[in-house]
Amino acid sequence: PCPTDPDKLAKDPRKDGLCKVDPCKSITSTTPIETCPCPTEAASLEKDPRKDGLCKDQPKEQTMKVIPSIMGVILASIVLPALVVLLL
Repeated sequence: PCPTDPDKLAKDPRKDGLCKVDPCKSITSTTPIETCPCPTEAASLEKDPRKDGLCKDQPKEQTMKVIPSIMGVILASIVLPALVVLLL
C-alpha cells in the first residue's frame, strides 16, 4: 500500500505514479494550508486534523476579510443615501 504520511510519500518511488493522490484526500496535522485550505464550515473544521494547529486561527482571519465588505455595504446603503437627503 502507498504511504499516507506526506513525508513518507515524498520519498516513495511510486509517488508520481501508482501512489499519486490528491493531497487533500489524506490531510494530516502538518498538511500546509497553501496545499489544502482549511474548511470554512464548522462541521468540516471539527473533522480536520489541523483544527487545533494550522487551522486554529483561520476563522478569525476570514472574519477580518469579511468586515470591510460589510462596511462597504453599510456605507452604500445607509450613509450615502443619508448624505444625499441632507444635501438636497
